[in-house]
Amino acid sequence: MTTPVTPAPATNRSPVKFITAELNGRKLAFAEGTEFLVQWGRNAKASFETRARVTKFAQAVGLYKALNIAPGMKKRLLCPAFGKTAVLARETGI
Repeated sequence: MTTPVTPAPATNRSPVKFITAELNGRKLAFAEGTEFLVQWGRNAKASFETRARVTKFAQAVGLYKALNIAPGMKKRLLCPAFGKTAVLARETGI
């Protein structure tokens, strides 16, 4: 006598696609759809204001590099999925 085998329940998960990139000599690996923030601030003591929120790494880097900053201003590119201190690039106007 054989016992019927029940198949494992099907999951609705799609496979995760990871992307690798390099920025300022640092190698990064992240999942497709990871959110990146481009932020800027006015002076050394001011907090940052989010200028753009995008899910494409190339677009985030392009926006970061295109953002001109005057003396006394600062900008940064970060990824909240990497943790609180996940600043990928930072620049300060002289």
